[in-house]
Amino acid sequence: MKTLYTLFFVLLLSPAFAQDVELIADKIPLFQGVIKAPSNSSEDIYSTVKEWVVRFYDHPENVVQMDDLGKIVIKGIVEYGYVQRPTTMPCEASYTLMIEIKPERFRYTLEINSASSGLMESLYSIVLADEPYNPSTDQPYRGKQLERALLAKEAHINNLTAFKEQVVYGLVGAVEQAQASEAW
Repeated sequence: MKTLYTLFFVLLLSPAFAQDVELIADKIPLFQGVIKAPSNSSEDIYSTVKEWVVRFYDHPENVVQMDDLGKIVIKGIVEYGYVQRPTTMPCEASYTLMIEIKPERFRYTLEINSASSGLMESLYSIVLADEPYNPSTDQPYRGKQLERALLAKEAHINNLTAFKEQVVYGLVGAVEQAQASEAW
């Protein structure tokens, strides 16, 4: 349900932010774009991004791997799930978020390093493969297993894309909020 709310929120706000984000790569496993921050120095953007990191992560000291005026690198894990009747399958994905800062703009690179679920599916065997396969046997799934694998693939893609949207629009919102607070 939380994913549906996130997806609705993203779709609702997408047109508002479209002019602020220049997409470079927008497909799993790599999301990359440039966010414009007109009239902002590198220092202003860095300060705004640092504040966003502190708000977005419960324990930023555990995920920030590099913190420099021109670059922030974060390694983390996002947890989500998908319904596989009669239960919900817990999933997680590890990622690296790199934010490179220049005057009046910054680039985000969100790379999904791995994704798995309770069925030991991997990012590559389920999400990126043209035909989902069992990583234990290197054989394609068939029948009911194929149906489950395709549901898992869709769930991984939807959840990871929603996570990307949450990150990107959070960063865009932080910049816009900082600009608005300076204006008053």
